[in-house]
Amino acid sequence: MVGHTALRAPAGTGPDRALDEQALLARLLSPATGEDRAGDCASSLLDRFGSLAGTLAAPGPEVQRLLADDGSPCALQLRDLHDLVVSVLRQRLCDRPILSSRAGLKSYLLAVLAHEAREQLRVLYLDHRNGLILEEITGVGTRNHAPVYPREIVRRALDLGASALILVHNHPSGDPRPSAADLSMTDQVVAGCAVFQIEVHDHVIVGRGKTFSFEAQGLMPRGETRFEHSLWLRKRRGVGAGRVTPRGEDRQPATASLHE
Repeated sequence: MVGHTALRAPAGTGPDRALDEQALLARLLSPATGEDRAGDCASSLLDRFGSLAGTLAAPGPEVQRLLADDGSPCALQLRDLHDLVVSVLRQRLCDRPILSSRAGLKSYLLAVLAHEAREQLRVLYLDHRNGLILEEITGVGTRNHAPVYPREIVRRALDLGASALILVHNHPSGDPRPSAADLSMTDQVVAGCAVFQIEVHDHVIVGRGKTFSFEAQGLMPRGETRFEHSLWLRKRRGVGAGRVTPRGEDRQPATASLHE
């Protein structure tokens, strides 16, 4: 009987953790599958989706195909559990300033995006105390590309009366390192926000079990004005700060893209 399985803290990586995850998942699935099938179903799901987190975020149709007759109730239960975890983590973010818990923000973003099959951009709009006003999905694309509209992000921030924002997107490949397009898009959004004194605190890229923070890596410009931001970009790109930009050269295009 799985119902009284003792739970231990995960022992890093390796067989102990895998056994803990299988025992926990079997316990969670037993009401839907019956205790005699729960262990086999848990093992099949972990083999297919790699981890407990991956299993909770797995698409319902894939779970149903994998488990056949047991698939439908399991898929519904796993989706409910995933939604519950996300809800709890999100509530913790809403109860305090976003930047007061980087670990909490990372946990939430991993739960929401680490196992998404398509790339998507989210924006967290913040008030003057860095409390969350709104989290919004602004673009959903393919496995390695998502459209971005910097002007719309700035316009939305103004509509909401936001004082700051955090950009977030995922890399379905699992590697969170930024591409040249990611860097360019970030520069465009920061430059647009700087005109209206809206601060972009960070751009976080979510991979499989890990994240990349532009702020933590020193990649976020801090210019107060468009001109200061332009100088910062030239320094970062090795162009030099002495040359004055011809009129119109510093304009931002209407759209940008994210690429892995």
